[in-house]
Amino acid sequence: MFNIIGVDPLITELASRIIKASEKTSSSEEEFIKQKKELALLEDQAKVAQEVAIANRIESATEVEIEEYYGNIGDGTVGVSSREGAVTLGVGGSKQNVTKRVYKFSGMEPIVKKSEDKK
Repeated sequence: MFNIIGVDPLITELASRIIKASEKTSSSEEEFIKQKKELALLEDQAKVAQEVAIANRIESATEVEIEEYYGNIGDGTVGVSSREGAVTLGVGGSKQNVTKRVYKFSGMEPIVKKSEDKK
């Protein structure tokens, strides 16, 4: 396992597991499908861990600036026309994908953990 300074250990563990899972070779189709599902699960866990880390940083920052854009636009057309014995068939499509995600953090509030009184 590797460790990156300033990164949550859970994220580094998940990244390590993703790398190991992607390096496995399979001899059968069933094993390949199993590895693919495991890799997808690990990627989902890594995304959740990333979102939790971002939420923790937002909570501890003195100032936060967030700018997000998401969008998927798809369009398709099909057309048929006939003129003077000729038939024309047309198909068209377009896709637009816009994604932008910017987080800017400044400062850090002290993290205060609540302790329970022990008697």
